[in-house]
Amino acid sequence: MRSFGRELWWDLLGNKTNFWLSCLALFVALFSFIAVVSTGTLAHDSLLAKTLMVDGVPTSYRAEIAPAALRANSLTGQLADDVSAWNRAGLESAVAMDFSQQLAGQPITVRAIAGNYQAIKRVKLTDGRWNQARPYPGEVVANQPLAARQGSNTQLSLGTTSGAVEPFVVTGSLADGDARPVAYTDLTSYFATTGWYPTPATVELLFHTDKTPDQIAAAIAPSLTALGLATNDKPMRIDRVDSMADQVTMFTAAFTAVTLIGLVVAALGMMNVGLASVRERSRDFTIRRALGATQGRIIAQVLAETLATGIVATLAAIGTTWALLNVLLPRLLPPSWGLSVPAYPWPITLLAAAAGLTISAASGLIPALRVRKLELAAILRA
Repeated sequence: MRSFGRELWWDLLGNKTNFWLSCLALFVALFSFIAVVSTGTLAHDSLLAKTLMVDGVPTSYRAEIAPAALRANSLTGQLADDVSAWNRAGLESAVAMDFSQQLAGQPITVRAIAGNYQAIKRVKLTDGRWNQARPYPGEVVANQPLAARQGSNTQLSLGTTSGAVEPFVVTGSLADGDARPVAYTDLTSYFATTGWYPTPATVELLFHTDKTPDQIAAAIAPSLTALGLATNDKPMRIDRVDSMADQVTMFTAAFTAVTLIGLVVAALGMMNVGLASVRERSRDFTIRRALGATQGRIIAQVLAETLATGIVATLAAIGTTWALLNVLLPRLLPPSWGLSVPAYPWPITLLAAAAGLTISAASGLIPALRVRKLELAAILRA
């Protein structure tokens, strides 16, 4: 066994070019296969997470109210109460108003919300806690871009009607898929703390329900009419989860098919390299046979060489993809997406490893059998 190992080592050293070419071909094929599967999982999770944050959960709707209509605090407070009443009646809803403010001379967005906002937009709390509806001091949660600007500062100073500023307590940070700095706060708490009643930049009514847009419009119309308000249009569906997931699945399947073709091409390439190697070393093989090596031993050595190629390429592919997924990727993911690095796809990887070793054995089988056809006398006469 020891002599077999030495002979295998010498053969590999004597055929370094062929060995590394075969390793490279199989490595690229296996790396592509594992990378495509991992990227597909990440793409699915990232797009799904972002669309849940930005657009809303499945069957989410949005209706907009003309911002100028909500200048009075009484309307704002009553609208928050109406949202609570819609929720109690089984229509999961929220109101979100965006206000533009300045923080240290830089613009930020204050999103004042009431109702079940977190059940409609899946914002992800990354640390701390969600703010509470308290009149003073108010509380806010900063999204990732605003948290990066704030640093370790646990207070956020927001403008008031008088032109002064009021400190809000920063209770945590969250990922919302928004690249802008945004501070989330309770609607009634925001007005109670600041006395600040400007015209909002946007006013959105958000709903998560299985009702139709017409049914939603009919359910909210009495409350809005009583306030002298009206939506600009009937509620419009805003979520895109199903279409995004279908697109990612389709592209992943297409790329996976391409990588499978790559595995077949790698197998054919390894087979050609093996056949060329047998032709180049035919005299060497016949001399070994003349010195007493059996035909089976030589065939076993040829197969062992291709298996060694498969083992090296497979380990290299697994090690490289593992490092990229667990070391490099966490540094590249945008914090605002609130994504976790997907688990390394060991089942798919083990399947790819088995495929790589099978390809190595299969691609070495024909060259190994070619050894049986070598004519000892003819080659020695050459």
